[in-house]
Amino acid sequence: AADPYLNVAVIRDFSSGKSTFINALIRRKLLKTAWKATTAVPTYIRLNQKMPGVVVNLRDGRNYDISKNSDLTQFQKEFKMQLVHDLGQIIAEITTSNLLAEKIGDVQISVESLHTMNNVCIIDTPGVNPGDPRSKNHARGTERILRDKADAVIILFPSTQVYTGSFESFLVEHAERFMDDAIFVVTMMDI
Repeated sequence: AADPYLNVAVIRDFSSGKSTFINALIRRKLLKTAWKATTAVPTYIRLNQKMPGVVVNLRDGRNYDISKNSDLTQFQKEFKMQLVHDLGQIIAEITTSNLLAEKIGDVQISVESLHTMNNVCIIDTPGVNPGDPRSKNHARGTERILRDKADAVIILFPSTQVYTGSFESFLVEHAERFMDDAIFVVTMMDI
C-alpha cells in the first residue's frame, strides 16, 4: 500500500517478446531484444520520474547507481568488466548476463513517462521456462516477483509458440491470484 507504483509483471517463456513488448509499451528501445533467452535479471522500469537513472541492486544488499560515473567505475572494478559509456548498452549487458544474474538481485530503471502511464512500474521478468541449464534461476526470479512485488500481470502469448503444459503449470502454481484481472496479449503477429 505504501508503494506509489502499480507494479505490472510481464511474464512468459524465454524468447516470447517480453522485452520487445515493453519497449513498444514505453515507446523506447530501452531493453535488449533477441531471438534467444535475453533477460536474466529482473528489470523494473519506473515511469514518471523526473531524474532518469539506473540502479543495480546486488543480492548482498549493496547497490550501484550506474548512471553516475563514480558508481559505474566501482561496478566495473568489482565485476572485472569494461562497459561502454552508452547507458542503453550498459543496461543490455547487465540485464542479460547469466553470470551477473547470480550476483544481481534486480535492476531499477527510472524513465520519464512519454504518455499517460504515470506511476506505473513495468517489470521485465526472466523467462519462466528458459531451457538452458545456466538459466535455471530465471523461473525462481519470476516466482519471487509474482509473490512479493507484482500487483498485476500481462501474460504474452506469442503467435509463433504453442501453449505448453509447463507454462500452464507455472501460471496455476504462481499466478493464479492474478488470473481474474490479467491482461493477455498475443505477440509476434507480424511474423
